[in-house]
Amino acid sequence: MTASPTGASRQVTGASTTFRCRSAAGPDLDALNAMGLPALGDGDTGGLDDLLQIIEREVKPLVRDIVPVDADKEVLFGHSLGGMAVVHAAFVNPDAYDVFIASNPSIW
Repeated sequence: MTASPTGASRQVTGASTTFRCRSAAGPDLDALNAMGLPALGDGDTGGLDDLLQIIEREVKPLVRDIVPVDADKEVLFGHSLGGMAVVHAAFVNPDAYDVFIASNPSIW
């Protein structure tokens, strides 16, 4: 948690997985395999919607219980595969965050 010049608190929460294709990629297995990534099988991708629901139902309330959060200024940020996840989230649930930032998203 950091304090801004105005004294407001900010909380940054992040998650990382060992095999991030599972949680950050959509279900399009053919597109992933066509990129020359290691062979992926059923169940190796397509967990993004589950991850977004976990953030909504579990992570956001937990953070709100720990630190003061301005619910009118929530931001979702992601880079690379996380950036692709942000683009997806902006389309499937545009009201979940006030700002969506996709840095160098893996859009293919």
